[in-house]
Amino acid sequence: MQIRRQHTLTAALAFAPLLALPAVAQAAIVANPTPSPQCGDNKAFFNPTLPPDISLPVGFKASVFAAGLNAPTGIAFRGDADNFEVYVLESGHGLPSICNDETLQPGGEFATNNPFTPDILVYNKNGKLIRGPLGKPTSMGGGFQPEGPAIDIAFVRGFDGGRLFATDSNQATHAHNGQNNSSRIVIVNPMTGQVTPFITGLPTGDHPTEQLAFKGGWIYWSQGSTTNSGVVGRDNGGGQNQQDIPCQDIVLSDNVFDSGGGVKTSGYSPFGTQRPGATVKAFESASHSTRHIRRMRSSPSRGATGMATRYASLPTSIP
Repeated sequence: MQIRRQHTLTAALAFAPLLALPAVAQAAIVANPTPSPQCGDNKAFFNPTLPPDISLPVGFKASVFAAGLNAPTGIAFRGDADNFEVYVLESGHGLPSICNDETLQPGGEFATNNPFTPDILVYNKNGKLIRGPLGKPTSMGGGFQPEGPAIDIAFVRGFDGGRLFATDSNQATHAHNGQNNSSRIVIVNPMTGQVTPFITGLPTGDHPTEQLAFKGGWIYWSQGSTTNSGVVGRDNGGGQNQQDIPCQDIVLSDNVFDSGGGVKTSGYSPFGTQRPGATVKAFESASHSTRHIRRMRSSPSRGATGMATRYASLPTSIP
C-alpha cells in the first residue's frame, strides 16, 4: 500500500510458511509442526528482523508490516491513509505433501490453530493483530474449505469497504480427493469471520488463480488452466482431476498423448478419452453455475494450448 503523504511502502509482509514460529520475533531455526517422523528435518532459517529486499523507486522505502504468516495469498484494505485495517488471507497450504497435511495436526483439520487450513488475519494500521484467525474451517460449515487453497480476498468498494468476498476450493493443487468443481466465491463477515457461499461448483484444477475484481455491478472471477498442458495426465491427481474448459468452441488436433500403461488422452478431454479432430464446445464439462456465468460474459481462452486465464462475470446487486 502506497501512502503518498509519507512516501513509505508499509504493506510488506514477511512469512515463514507452515512452520512453528518461535515465541519472540527473532532469528531462529523453525520446524514444521507435523508430527510425522519423516518431517523431522523439515526446517528453515527464519529471521523476521531482516529488512525487505525490494527494489523501489527513489524516495520510497519498505518495512516489515507483519511477520510469521502461513502462506499468505491475498490482501485487502479498508479505511484511509490515516486509519485503515489490513485483511490478510492465509491459504494454509497449496501443494500437498505428508508434511503439510491438515488432517495430521493435533486437534484435526478443524482445529482453530491448525496452520495448514485457510483463515483471515486482520491488522490495524500499526501492524498489530486485532482480529483473527477468522473463517477457520469447521465441521458444520461456515468457514473456508479445509483442503484449500484459498486464493483471493477483496472488498467490493475497495478502501471504502462494502461486502468482503474471498475465493477458495477444497482440492489442494495436484492432488485428488473427489473435490472437482469445488471452487467457490464466498462472502466473509469482516467482524465474525462467518463464511457464506455466494457461488459454488466452479472449476478446480492445478492453477487456481481465482482472483476477484469488481466493476459496474459485476464480479469478475478468474481461473487458470486446470491441467499443466491442456491434457489430463497422471500428474493431475493420478488422472482423476477435471479436464480444461475452453471458453469458445475449439477443434482438437489429431494428437493423443501417452500417459503410459496403455492410456492415451486427447486434449480438453477426460483421462483416457481419445477423440482426435473432435470439436469441443465452449464450457464442455463445466458445472451448471459456471456455464451460467460464462454465457453472460467471458473472454476466450487461447484454444488448445491450455494456457488460459478465464475471467467470468455475473450481474448482481452489490451493496
